[in-house]
Amino acid sequence: GAYGAIPGGRDNAASGAYAQAGGRRAKAVHDGAFVWGDSTDADLASTAPDQFLVRAAGGVGLGRVPDPSFQLDVEGAVRSSDTIVSTKVVGAPLAVTSTDVNTNLNADLLDGFDASAFSMFGPDVNTGEIADDAVTSAKIAPGAVTANELAPGAVSAGSLATDAVGADAIAADSVGASEVADGSLTGADVLDGSLTEADVDFESLAVDGVVESTTGGFRFPDGSLQSTAAVSSGTIVEVPVGGMILKRSNITSNGFSYTGLRLTATQASAGWQTRPPSDSPSYGHAAVGLGSVGASGSLFVVGGLDLSGPVANLQAYDLAAGSWSVLAPMPGGERGDLAAAATRIGPTHYLFVAGGRDGNDVALDRLEEYTVETGSWDSRAGMNHPRYGLVLVLDSNNGGLYAIGGREPIPASSFDTPVNYVERYDQDSDTWTVLTPMPTARAYAAAGFVGGKIYVAGGDVLLTASVSSPGAEPTDAVEVYDIATDSWSSLTPLPEPRYGAGGAVLQGGLYVAGGRGPASVEAQEVFRLTPAGLWTQSVPLVPERFYTSLVTVGGSLWSYGGLKLGPFTVFDDLQELLPGEVVLYVHQRN
Repeated sequence: GAYGAIPGGRDNAASGAYAQAGGRRAKAVHDGAFVWGDSTDADLASTAPDQFLVRAAGGVGLGRVPDPSFQLDVEGAVRSSDTIVSTKVVGAPLAVTSTDVNTNLNADLLDGFDASAFSMFGPDVNTGEIADDAVTSAKIAPGAVTANELAPGAVSAGSLATDAVGADAIAADSVGASEVADGSLTGADVLDGSLTEADVDFESLAVDGVVESTTGGFRFPDGSLQSTAAVSSGTIVEVPVGGMILKRSNITSNGFSYTGLRLTATQASAGWQTRPPSDSPSYGHAAVGLGSVGASGSLFVVGGLDLSGPVANLQAYDLAAGSWSVLAPMPGGERGDLAAAATRIGPTHYLFVAGGRDGNDVALDRLEEYTVETGSWDSRAGMNHPRYGLVLVLDSNNGGLYAIGGREPIPASSFDTPVNYVERYDQDSDTWTVLTPMPTARAYAAAGFVGGKIYVAGGDVLLTASVSSPGAEPTDAVEVYDIATDSWSSLTPLPEPRYGAGGAVLQGGLYVAGGRGPASVEAQEVFRLTPAGLWTQSVPLVPERFYTSLVTVGGSLWSYGGLKLGPFTVFDDLQELLPGEVVLYVHQRN
């Protein structure tokens, strides 16, 4: 080709422009190609323009004489601005060696890389090939290696040098109780006095295996949890600095820090347990739980209706004390069919109450804020749409409050209709923002926040209803709002249409309790939406009811109040659902 060259050799061709071919049977057939063949009696041809192609059976050396056992031997560093790919198949993984640091795996080569990028190492890299201290916590990003990326038994306790991997190298919750082999955690691993009576329900909690403290604290014989002789009249051995306690919440106590670790235990007395009732029976109220108010958390109930109509009550139940207290009532008078949610900014807790209807059945757009620490109420910016029977859901990741659905009056008529409005309230700016509407207009739905999304289940979809003869049409529709994308999608419907059910989230699952179903029959079933999007059935409420509330606090679900027709009954009972399994969180004494 034009300006091509053959510097020497035999049976070579440089037919491409600016091409060069040398050695034996080198064929530079593309423009700008450079092809060099060794003494092998076989063609070596370019396959693309501007290609550099070399065949050297004895190896290629850059800056040094090549070792014949390597195709490429380089003196000095090798740099790449993109991915280095090996075509070795699974079962014959890429070999990474170093003659200067470690005999097989040079950990320095991996510094800064995500472990998931090196799945090609496979089982051929075992613990015996990693030198002590070669992999330190600084070289593993938190969460880079999770439990499901380790084969069972792949890394045993004896395989890691002392302090080789620190606690900060393991992301919180990345290793669960099921990932710890039986017998791997013994009594010697639990400091004496590390469990306090206040943190464990002795009668209802059973733990697999045996954990024992010999000089005080507690013992787990035969699967049950009991106190030892070191405990008398409720006096607990003081937890030493560095000691551990188990709590049913990851919220810290004074003098303790949450370690990021948790375990799952089996409770012997699962099901709904009756707690002290309040003095103010109600339905159509709103309830929220605050786990960091009081020693073990508190439950707040606001507004609603009793036998006389709407009320303005605010009352709180202290989980540790097991008692109710009456707080300052809502300003502006009575209202029912309202919604509530709670937030926390630093040490201060806020209760927000939105919408509802007053004693004249007028739909409200109001938003009130109650400061728990001061016991005071303040009015905030009202919603864009007055409504009742709505839900108010907190985005616990970013702090926004979402008012969804409800019913509003039809202008110039005595009827109202369900709505699909979605508004977000920002506490810092005291403003509401209108967002993408919900596909199904509905009121009296159950809702909850899980992993950046809001789940809305069931509700009343009757298009027109009058105050004198409200009526209802329950739906089984389940829809999910993605906060990040401001979009909606549909999920598996409820097993049965419901409205007026309580909704709350526990351990990543949305619970829907009670409500009213087809043929205007009150329900007692409790459904749970699993993280996989499937509905399962939990322990039913007794007795059946609707317009009830469901909240999560202290690691349990709590149901309060509600209504039953025939005979007309307004409930004042408080019930706690103890799950068959309970998650216990490990806290360390500072």
